[in-house]
Amino acid sequence: MLQQTPATVPWQKPAPGSIILDRLAGAVVEVKDLEATRAFYETIFQTAGGEWQVEAKRMLFHCGSQQIEFVRRPKPRTLAVAGQHHGYRVPRSDLQRMVDSLTREGSTVNWWREDHPDEREVSPYINDPSGNIVQLVASDGDGLLLNHAVVIVRDLEEGEVIFLNALDGELEHYHGWRTEDGVDAREVWYEGDDPCAPWTRRAIVSFRSHKPEPNSIPQLFMRYGESMVAVILTGKRLFEPLEEILRGTPRLVFHSPQSANDVARYLSGVRVSSVALVYDGGKIPFELDGKDIYFRDRSGNFLQITCDR
Repeated sequence: MLQQTPATVPWQKPAPGSIILDRLAGAVVEVKDLEATRAFYETIFQTAGGEWQVEAKRMLFHCGSQQIEFVRRPKPRTLAVAGQHHGYRVPRSDLQRMVDSLTREGSTVNWWREDHPDEREVSPYINDPSGNIVQLVASDGDGLLLNHAVVIVRDLEEGEVIFLNALDGELEHYHGWRTEDGVDAREVWYEGDDPCAPWTRRAIVSFRSHKPEPNSIPQLFMRYGESMVAVILTGKRLFEPLEEILRGTPRLVFHSPQSANDVARYLSGVRVSSVALVYDGGKIPFELDGKDIYFRDRSGNFLQITCDR
């Protein structure tokens, strides 16, 4: 494997103006059964100190400056097979008790690790009753309930353009480009000695040697103030909504201390034409609704920015 670094995409940042995203404000998750969902997440959220709000077709958990919304769907879109998931912070002292409780309730718990330097030790991953992957992140102190989120993309260059450049994320770590990443996949993971999450590695049969060639899947880890978002390449076929659909679920929600008009003005000036297939005309289409802005990437990830003003 050649020594490489993430693609450097030609970028034209609009001037004047900028965007500030200081945390994840929450997420919107599709589920099949609200009652079963609440029973599952109450075990995980019990020490968070938040409040539930139950409605006919949706359910919300408010916790400090974040909100997790569960919307009922006959066939929830979970993307679990590709590794998309949310990492929730729980007290380290309560972690094993929560795992034991979820196990008694019938959940299967997997102990995996990921490739960010802070996640090299194994942690528990559980599927909720609808199939969404949940990671429990052991914490020794206070912090946001939704610690981080992982989204999947069909083209990592497009993911870099949107999440790193357009949304001005701070690149914290990358994995899958360096020579040692490939050596690690071949000599450790493929031999069965590495409990890494299954979506972080793959072995494709070479048409030359007719043997599996293990590789690390490219990933970008970006920070937005208090929160981290990872973007990971997937080989799975992804659902792409119609071009005009900008507001959908599941959805990741960012917070900005700026006004909605300032953020909208910034997005209006963004040009992503360096990646021909991102958006027609080289612009990110978005919908402004009060203090909230809705848009999506070409991999079908719905995104929202909720603003203070």
